[in-house]
Amino acid sequence: MKRYIILASIGLLISYIKIRDKNNYRYTFNTDRNLYVEVYSTGLVGNLKAEYLTDSTNFRVYLGTFDDERGYIHCAIKGDKVLVEKREHGVEKGPKWDELKTVERKIYSLMELKRRRNFE
Repeated sequence: MKRYIILASIGLLISYIKIRDKNNYRYTFNTDRNLYVEVYSTGLVGNLKAEYLTDSTNFRVYLGTFDDERGYIHCAIKGDKVLVEKREHGVEKGPKWDELKTVERKIYSLMELKRRRNFE
């Protein structure tokens, strides 16, 4: 059991290092208010993607990692708040495959992000 935990930890560390590699950059798309979502490939194998929200001058925040075959990360901007939801399909393909479930939710304040000048 201990060996599996060590191997998993090493795998996560390698995955994180690989996220930051510029060769893994895939694309950027523009959201409202001159905010951008940057998408990178990550992981050793598979279709894992990592997303960051940025305004290119004041902040860059890590939104999360997802498997693009099973789900995505959705950003919605209302006023000063940015609602980030990680949505995924069920475990197996079948009649309920079309149902997306929100598995993680975060809320950010744009003013707070700009004030902290946080770059992750």
